[in-house]
Amino acid sequence: MDTVAVLKALADESRMKIIILLSEHCYCVGALADKLDISRPAVSQHMNVLAAAGLVCKEKRGYYSHYRVNFETLEQLAAQISRLAAAKNSVASEPHNSGTGCRCHIHHENSSNLSKCRNKENQSRQDVKK
Repeated sequence: MDTVAVLKALADESRMKIIILLSEHCYCVGALADKLDISRPAVSQHMNVLAAAGLVCKEKRGYYSHYRVNFETLEQLAAQISRLAAAKNSVASEPHNSGTGCRCHIHHENSSNLSKCRNKENQSRQDVKK
């Protein structure tokens, strides 16, 4: 699974609505266009993006193609996000490098890196104030 492609595909409001509809029922492009009040060509383009990301599967039924959600891809994405969320527990237990406001301890072992990091932090603060 290409996580970035999946997240980009889901970042579009229309594609997210399509996934929600398809999670409840299989639909063809025409039915999706009617339910979402967008053109068939637009739905087809969205379906191509969703299919390329592995989020939907297509089944040919006569003249029409019916789409369904590929729940395996959604489950993989959910597992990956859960692992990221669980990482907060290990990061929270690390000691805080209070002198720099930065948690990249290894990076700061070299004092020249420490001054570079502090300069970047100060520059960022000044940019925010502007």
